[in-house]
Amino acid sequence: MHLYIYDDFLEKSKYTKTVNKIETRITDLGLNGKIIRLSNLKNIESAIWNEIKRGARTLVVVGNDGSFNKILKTLLAKEVSFFLNEIFFAFIPVENSQVALSLGIKSYTDACNILLARRTENIKIAKANNYYFLSQAEIFSKNIIINIDDAYDIASNDKSSIYIINMPLFDISKSLPKKIDPRDENLHIYINSKGHSFLSVKQIKVSSVDEGYITLDNSTKIKLPCTLTMSDKGVNLIVGKKRVFL
Repeated sequence: MHLYIYDDFLEKSKYTKTVNKIETRITDLGLNGKIIRLSNLKNIESAIWNEIKRGARTLVVVGNDGSFNKILKTLLAKEVSFFLNEIFFAFIPVENSQVALSLGIKSYTDACNILLARRTENIKIAKANNYYFLSQAEIFSKNIIINIDDAYDIASNDKSSIYIINMPLFDISKSLPKKIDPRDENLHIYINSKGHSFLSVKQIKVSSVDEGYITLDNSTKIKLPCTLTMSDKGVNLIVGKKRVFL
């Protein structure tokens, strides 16, 4: 059964026409399912958990990158993640979306067709301290020390652009020297500072002389120090052909 999860900002009148077009296309393709709206929910995790218990196995987020990340984190919650291997996760973007482009989704119309085609990939989930992330982490601080696999340190004293990547977002993917496979057991560190560095690693520890922080999936901010590794979780994503990964 399909469960469509609408973010609360879609209730604004400027999105009405887009939502109507999405619903018409879903009906035409025979992909009807139940709709829940986040604006009507006090407890997102409980609501999704109840729908999963009733048989929902394809969860479709309708919204933007923030919506996608919010629901993904809900899926990784303790009770819901018990069924994670049985659940398929899809995305219909209503705005410009880095996540959608990474998954090979160009528009909401394209997303509906991809949902019908149902091409799936099981993507590993990364972890930063006690937080999960799917795509990448970006470090914000001037004086950074990065420990690689407890073997050696990299120091950065300028305003380098430093990314720790599991599945690259679309814009960063165009700068990487090679494609990343988010189905493997590695994280990848990309440093853009007077040249480019690119490494595949198992564990990264990031600390800062100054107060610094790291942003996960372009949405969740946590303070340094931080240890990043791959988790033991994975998620089944419905993807397009022209995704950024192998």
